[in-house]
Parts: sequence; C-alpha cells; structure tokens
Amino acid sequence: MKPLLVWDLGQVLVDVDFDRFLQPIAAELRVSVEALRAVAVDGPDKGFLDRGRLAPTAFAERVQAAVGRPGRLEAAVFLRYWASIFEARPGAARWLPKLGRTHEQWLLSDTDPVHFLRCHHDVPWLQGLDRFVLSYQTGRLKVDPGAFDEFADEVARRDVLFWDDRADNVAAARSAGLKAHVFTTWAAWEAEFGGALSA
Repeated sequence: MKPLLVWDLGQVLVDVDFDRFLQPIAAELRVSVEALRAVAVDGPDKGFLDRGRLAPTAFAERVQAAVGRPGRLEAAVFLRYWASIFEARPGAARWLPKLGRTHEQWLLSDTDPVHFLRCHHDVPWLQGLDRFVLSYQTGRLKVDPGAFDEFADEVARRDVLFWDDRADNVAAARSAGLKAHVFTTWAAWEAEFGGALSA
C-alpha cells in the first residue's frame, strides 16, 4: 500500500481571495464590503453551509436578507461570484502530479459544494487525487469535536502525512494521532519535505 499524503484545499492547493466575491456583490447590493464580509464570510451561516446544513441557494438568500437586501440578486448570480475566489497555486500544480506516482493523495477540506465543484472543475491536477473528504458531506468542520476520529481510525495502520494552513486544524489532527504539519508556502514545504518524498 502506498504512503498516504493528505492535503487541505484553501491556502494550500489553491489561493483564496474572498474580495473577488465581496467587492462586486457589495456593489450590487449597495452595502459595505465590511457588512457583507461579517455575514457571508465570518457569520454562522457559512459554517452551516460548510457542514452541509444549508443549501447554497438558501445561503445566498439568507446573506442578502441579513444585510437588508432580500432577493436583490438571483441566487445563481450571487453563487457565481461566491465560486470565483480561487486561483491554483503553482507549487501544488508542480508537486501533486509528481507525488501521485509514488503516494496515494487525499483532500481533506472544510468547504461547501459550490467551492469544491468550482475547484474540481478548474484545477485539472486536483481531479487526479484519490479521495475527497469534504465537510459538507461529513457534516463536520475540522475543529468540531471528533471530526478527525473516524478518519484517524480508518488510516491508523498507514503511513500518513497531513498539511493544513490553520494551526487549530493541525492541533485537532494531532490530537487524533495524525502526523500533521502547518503549511505556510510551497517553498518552505519543498525545503522540508520535497527531497524525502520525491526520493
């Protein structure tokens, strides 16, 4: 059985820039970027969306209502901008196909269906990963109690490495017994892991 590498998505495999959503939608709704960010990005409904407890169309409607502009935009327009926040990272594009020849690779991501489907469609090498473990399907974010337990049990007898850009997610993974590391940049990753994993 191949060694297993597990990757987070945002700020690891792809860059995330919520301003690509916030700037145009705030202008369309005629509200401040800060007001929209507080509801759409930092508010509780995003957690419900990421856990699969709120449909994307309902999320679009609730955000608009929360900023005092109910029904101003069609959900399809809102969600098109919601999906536009990603850009593939060159380091991931270079390394993941190479690592896939010698390692099994999974994606473990706190994400919603709109964001995942956009990334899966737009990032060809992402389609080559072996498995996708996604919060909107599992119903748990990585920081939720017990979120890593089932995953850790499944891979307990395997050689596993996991990378995430958030220290709290890495701490949760380590508490479940996984070898987890905080991801910063691909240059730093390559300096620490590239030689050993590509040998």
